[in-house]
Amino acid sequence: MYLKKQDGPKVCYYISPILLVFNRSISIKSNLTDFRLLPKTEAMDLLLKIVLTGLAVFGLAYIMEGIVVSDWKAAILVAVVLRLINNILRPILIVLTIPITLLRLSLFLFVINAVMVMLCDYFRVSSFWWALEFSLFLSLAKSILYSVFELKKPR
Repeated sequence: MYLKKQDGPKVCYYISPILLVFNRSISIKSNLTDFRLLPKTEAMDLLLKIVLTGLAVFGLAYIMEGIVVSDWKAAILVAVVLRLINNILRPILIVLTIPITLLRLSLFLFVINAVMVMLCDYFRVSSFWWALEFSLFLSLAKSILYSVFELKKPR
């Protein structure tokens, strides 16, 4: 199987079974078939981001001994809950902690990220320091995965 870039308009396609995304018109050919892929939508982007975050959570829980996730379904649930917590609660906490964040030269944002991880109930975190390390590595893993799949990181 090889990828062949076609000339034409920029269109994003998905391969549903393995959830690969490309931001150019691409044809994937094998010896037997020629796959035409689904066009990109915002809902598919959100779903792909949640799946990639769940994959990162599951991988980091496997590597880090202070983080325990029971199975891949729990990892996807953690990704959804972290997404909701980060979209709803994180901006409120950032506004409330502006003085200490400015006083500590923005390093307090790492503490806010660790608190967001500890608020998620669907996996077990041993201590605050494991949550801090997990949040740092999760941000790094999401940045790498989003850049590989050419997705924009949520603001």
